[in-house]
Amino acid sequence: MLSNSIQLSPEARNAARLKADAIIEAQEKMGIDAANIGYKDLSLGLEYLEKKESDGFPYVSANLRTANGGKTKIPAYRILKANGIKVGIFGLIDDKDKLMGNNLNPDYSVTDPLNAAEETVKELKANGADVVVVLSGMVLLRNKELAGEVRGINFIISGGDARMLVTPDKEGETIIVAAMNRGKYIGVLHVGFFPGNLHFRTENEESDIQNRIAALESQKRVFEGQAASTPDVKRKLDQIDNQEKELRARLAELGQTSSVVKNRMVSLEPSIAGREDIIKILQKANKKVEPTGH
Repeated sequence: MLSNSIQLSPEARNAARLKADAIIEAQEKMGIDAANIGYKDLSLGLEYLEKKESDGFPYVSANLRTANGGKTKIPAYRILKANGIKVGIFGLIDDKDKLMGNNLNPDYSVTDPLNAAEETVKELKANGADVVVVLSGMVLLRNKELAGEVRGINFIISGGDARMLVTPDKEGETIIVAAMNRGKYIGVLHVGFFPGNLHFRTENEESDIQNRIAALESQKRVFEGQAASTPDVKRKLDQIDNQEKELRARLAELGQTSSVVKNRMVSLEPSIAGREDIIKILQKANKKVEPTGH
């Protein structure tokens, strides 16, 4: 469990909350269905976040706890319906984050995200969720670890990494996407649900597998030209054969009907063209936090 005792000054926290009020108001107008809590959010104070959630903002966090390890008022997950499909969404923050900065506060703690994820996935499945989505504040390596160890997660949408995944990554059956952590892009993930099939594949997954098979075949030709009786060569050929069989089986699965996922990034322009209502909210907030002269 991770806890911290660093907090913002009253003046800095007040300014941060004014900005947060504006961001939350703008996101509500955009129709946000679920929002993960990150460490910068926690610098605003747990009480502030719980109040926003009780007022209707859809925060989620499966591994956020009070300072003494008790449950917060923030729900672990939400279940939504999309075209008759139940989608379970929950949030995670990392308990091993070394880049948390100095804007933390002492009224919360964080449990192991992988344990929290395993418990939450089970609960979501028990409540009828067909698809499970994680809103993650973790970096890519931790997201891949999560996908590798916790079965039943269909999508990980990451906001905790400095990189942008234009092409979705995949770990096992879990698709991972990220739009960077600086708010410069919005990631748009189109999921084409095929009736009766909740197996997902990216639009370029088939060609990627075919390229990997071609690379293995090239390696095999190199080794087949050597003495096959050599133990090391035979071992390597066996490894290549096994990898190729796995890829061909995967390719055969993709040949069957499956739901295709497409990902794109939209650059956020400062003008936010066409959304005068949101521009006014942000302009009003900027005026409020401008320093007053002496």
